[in-house]
Amino acid sequence: MVLIYRALGDYFLPSVTLLLLGLTLRVSLRLLYGARGPAPDDAIHLLTRILSWGLIIPSAVFLFAMTFNWLSLLLLIALFDAAAEVLFARRDRQRQAAWDLLLASRAGNRPLSESLQFHQARFTGIVGRWYRRLAADLQRGAPWVDAVSNNRRALPREAPAYARLYESAAPSATPGEIDFRRNQRLHLLQQTMSQQFAYLATTVTMTIAVFVYVGAQIIPSYQGIFDDFDMPFPAATASLVTFFDVAGNTANLVLLALALAALILASGVIVVCYLCDRPILRPLTDRLAFGRHQAQVLRLLALAVEQQATISAALAPLAAGRSAYSSGVVRRRIAAAQRKIDRGVPWQTALLKSYLVSASDAAALRTAQEVGNLPWTMRLLADRKLTLLASRWSMILQLLFAAAMLLLALLVLWFSVAMFMPIVDVIWNLSW
Repeated sequence: MVLIYRALGDYFLPSVTLLLLGLTLRVSLRLLYGARGPAPDDAIHLLTRILSWGLIIPSAVFLFAMTFNWLSLLLLIALFDAAAEVLFARRDRQRQAAWDLLLASRAGNRPLSESLQFHQARFTGIVGRWYRRLAADLQRGAPWVDAVSNNRRALPREAPAYARLYESAAPSATPGEIDFRRNQRLHLLQQTMSQQFAYLATTVTMTIAVFVYVGAQIIPSYQGIFDDFDMPFPAATASLVTFFDVAGNTANLVLLALALAALILASGVIVVCYLCDRPILRPLTDRLAFGRHQAQVLRLLALAVEQQATISAALAPLAAGRSAYSSGVVRRRIAAAQRKIDRGVPWQTALLKSYLVSASDAAALRTAQEVGNLPWTMRLLADRKLTLLASRWSMILQLLFAAAMLLLALLVLWFSVAMFMPIVDVIWNLSW
């Protein structure tokens, strides 16, 4: 073992040197090529990129393997969580930028394919690949709606539905209608939720690690000391020992290992799917954040009403077809509302019975239709729904986070008392 660590130590400085050299090459490429990036056929840039990653990845893996322990594993998880957050935020920002660029080009009556190709160096990764496909489709003369529908992963989720409406809209159609980040409270809620979840996950992981160490090392020592003094355990310590005895049972250990393996496997599959831009939890999140989709439907209807379209005609392409709404949960409710309207039900009532608006929203829409300011009212209600969604989930998350912290505090209290009381009893008995 000593020889192994000595050999690893001999390779420590070379690994650090190669890692720094690879990072230097990456920084040099960024400074040399600037924001525009390289030309598509720049072989020198491609070769230097391959060389830099070839230096960085093996060196980083070797350094991690050489310094690995459970504390470094926690640090690795924290770094991975931060990197994933940056990656997802970058994708959202790139998609929104691509959509705004697309609308700005249409509003300025500029050729869409040329405008997109001029800015394609700004987009990388999965979004960049679909962005280039979008530009290629437009260059081949594909219709605007078809190009957006076929390359929806380069744009925000609701882009195909908006593209159909913007196709017949005036060139001055307002960009940024999709961007739900305009609601700062909702954007802040997402950041807070991510931070709280990361904090709880880290705390629970460290708590489990401490419990495992205490059960394997400290509790047997306590039992030996109390057997020597022929003393009973305090009640809190006895309950902790009973917990470790039950948890240390072979059958329970097997079940716990299987449950932990299943949890790790499921988490790994979910993470890999999201990294590959396959959000498999989207049906669940769509239901939990249904207010955001209600707001988007109202904005789409507002744009359709401005173009003198009926509500039934505006709902039809959202329920099915190439420009259908991106969420299956919402599409089913839109289709139900359209069927009710076709049967003669007032459209406000149809939206209410399909749970796309609330009772107060339906009353406001009836009044707005009578006075002639329906689009403005729809957008106002959409902003209100986003604000209500952020407020409700902020309250729920605060309550859940407080409950989780209270449970952790009670667990720490029980653990502290159980570990401290034996020391007090031993000192008390020795003093007599």
